[in-house]
Amino acid sequence: MKLLLAISLFILSLFSQDSYFLPDEYDDTIHHLTKKINNAEKSIFILTDNFNHYKIKKSLIKAAKRGVHIKLISAHNDEKKQLELYKNIKTYLLKPIQSPLLDGKIAITLIIIDNKIICKLSTALETAQMKHNIDIFTCKDDKEFIDKTDHTLTILMKRSKAYLEN
Repeated sequence: MKLLLAISLFILSLFSQDSYFLPDEYDDTIHHLTKKINNAEKSIFILTDNFNHYKIKKSLIKAAKRGVHIKLISAHNDEKKQLELYKNIKTYLLKPIQSPLLDGKIAITLIIIDNKIICKLSTALETAQMKHNIDIFTCKDDKEFIDKTDHTLTILMKRSKAYLEN
């Protein structure tokens, strides 16, 4: 099963423009992602199970101060209180599905920058997971894929609520 997963991840990475193998290329992954965030002009959308990464958070705050609109959906409250204090950053808590079989975990991280670049990862944007889990971080500029993903994310937004909403 692990071999099949590794082969699948490898094949997926071949079709992307940028790919990094975690945890081996952790530093390169963070450098690449923060560079993309720093170059954002209009918007950043993040869907992740857990957000707890200092360097990425720092880049998001800088982007928000430049006027980039950021939306973050996660299944946990983690560091959202700190991010929500900044203008242009909106954080959302994904409502869990009411089912005894589902625990509400988000099994993928998606990052869409300026509706031009989409990055994905099978682990959360969380330092310990990224440093210890085996994964492939990929980014590509496939407009058709971004549009289809954006449609799906619109549905998720309807199931999410603003973190500081009363």
